[in-house]
Amino acid sequence: MANIKNYYFLNFLFFLFIFFNFFSGWGFQILNIFNFPITYLFLIFFLMNIQFNNNLAILKELNLSKTLVLFFFYNFIILIKSFNTYGLMSLRDASYILDFFFLLFGMSFIYQNQNPILNLIKYFKILLPMAMIFLIIYIFKNNLTTSSITVFSPTGRSADFLFNFSTLQYMWIFFGLISLFFVKNKKISYILFFILTISSIIFFPKRINYLWITLIFIFLRTFNKEEFFKTFKSFIFLIFTMLIVEILFQNNNFNVIHRLDFIYNHFLSSFPGFETDDEFFLTTSGTAQWRYYYFKMVLTDIFSSPIIFLFGKGFGVALTDFNAQGINVRDPHNMYLSVFARTGLIGLLIFLVFHIKILLIFIENLKIQNIENSSQQKKIILLLFIFYIYYLFPAGLTSAVLSSTFISSIIYLFIGINIAIYSKNLYENYTNSQ
Repeated sequence: MANIKNYYFLNFLFFLFIFFNFFSGWGFQILNIFNFPITYLFLIFFLMNIQFNNNLAILKELNLSKTLVLFFFYNFIILIKSFNTYGLMSLRDASYILDFFFLLFGMSFIYQNQNPILNLIKYFKILLPMAMIFLIIYIFKNNLTTSSITVFSPTGRSADFLFNFSTLQYMWIFFGLISLFFVKNKKISYILFFILTISSIIFFPKRINYLWITLIFIFLRTFNKEEFFKTFKSFIFLIFTMLIVEILFQNNNFNVIHRLDFIYNHFLSSFPGFETDDEFFLTTSGTAQWRYYYFKMVLTDIFSSPIIFLFGKGFGVALTDFNAQGINVRDPHNMYLSVFARTGLIGLLIFLVFHIKILLIFIENLKIQNIENSSQQKKIILLLFIFYIYYLFPAGLTSAVLSSTFISSIIYLFIGINIAIYSKNLYENYTNSQ
């Protein structure tokens, strides 16, 4: 942002935006002024201070502009039609369409910033201690006053602004990766990575976390073999250390054996035919059956009419009729099925083409690095890529992640950052080859 006004103020807003989305989450999403979400006040201010023509030229060069224009206008037309029928709920379901514009600011952060990579690393490293503080607060939340202010959404939902803990399950893993990549003392970095990722599994034992951690090791093995072997060995060593202490000293504080057995059975309970006498795993197995039932119901609804099949049911209409503890579950907990149901086959194909192109740019960006394997830029790309993969697969396949603005806005911001880095790398490689 060196070529625009309010350089330092915009960088400060960028930092605040990342902070509140990662730590406040749901509270930040529903925070509003006169029913206008704070998230989109940030967006408006960002868009007022970027170079549109430069961004559009880059998107055109990368063969992304037509896809993005089609993606936005197709969904925007459906949103307008849906708003006339369903009102504010249609905006809630279509928030990811508006979040798309954070992509443009992500690009500007790279092209208009004096030291974008160093600044981004600096912001992440500042927030790393906050991840540890939130871990301590969560552990002792029953003994502490963990409340700030209560915020309300225009649709009547409420949450504690700061201590709603809606982001912890993935935030700890993300900041575990930050410690792994950017903490200089490797022993400390491995310990922090272990503590944060294990905490995510212990306090939020969800299949989505098991899958994401598995994918992290796969990606490290693929794109940074040296880091993979060191991290994997350290991870296994720390688990076995806890296991040995538990066995030798009969210390059950770690409870490693029980937790490993729990994770094993929890994973197996995802599949039909799983048999157990444990009430918890009967419940989780039932959850998998619930998903299957509603997947089938939504698909039946989609194929009930050629119009719905091609163009969807629109935004704002509930896709499921399930009520959990007084909360209406409106989506089938699958991003792709939700897109299919709301925007039809045409909308789903546009969505898939867009994200396949983004996925390929991430991969190409990692391949064209003409710098050492441990470079800061490559680590940033890999960090953003791993978080993007979380959005596409573990979260995308098992949750209604599209309606979580605190995730989707960050995802599009990170996509924009990667696009700009990729464009700069292509230009530098072309210049060096002349």
